Amino acid sequence: MLRTWAIWLFSKPRLAWLALAVLALLLAIALHRPTTEQRIRFVAGAFQLLGIVTVALDIRQKRKDFGLPGLIDAFSKWLSQSPLSRNSGGVSAPLRGLTMNAEGGHFALKGCPANASTEDRIRALEGNVVGLDQEIRGAVETIRHETTAREVAIREERVARESEDTKIREKLAVSQTGGLHLSAVGILWLAVGTVLGTISQELAQRLR
Repeated sequence: MLRTWAIWLFSKPRLAWLALAVLALLLAIALHRPTTEQRIRFVAGAFQLLGIVTVALDIRQKRKDFGLPGLIDAFSKWLSQSPLSRNSGGVSAPLRGLTMNAEGGHFALKGCPANASTEDRIRALEGNVVGLDQEIRGAVETIRHETTAREVAIREERVARESEDTKIREKLAVSQTGGLHLSAVGILWLAVGTVLGTISQELAQRLR
């Protein structure tokens, strides 16, 4: 029971506790007597630096979650696309040959000589019918196997796509809501640093 309360109170809102701890520590340093304007300005600069770094880390994490390159990688890519780094020669693209495989049926119609008897003609006709029937059955079986394989592939692709869509929605939710906690901490520190830097002289005079 005590562990559950501890997790609820300290583990889940640990980012808020960290923000408040840093805020209290730096304010205690800034307002420690004898209070000086130089120390208040130093603490204000520390708050502003922490705020900027925190927001930058949040942006970096969001880009990483969506598979986007970091700012350094994006800058390097931009430099590599400059006119000076491009090759002056033409662009060569390999041409891939197009191969086609076709399998025809192995059955061939059997004919009869011109002077064949009626029984020979009927026998040849029956053989042709049997051969065509086997060929059609084989083609139908092949089509059935291919259709089943395609249905399985489509089903697997749909499951994979739904799973990927779920991951993207979760990332969007974290980016729009969960990631705001880190940004809020950075904005809080930046705001406190800005206020301290603005009223440092008046605050130092009042607390002396």
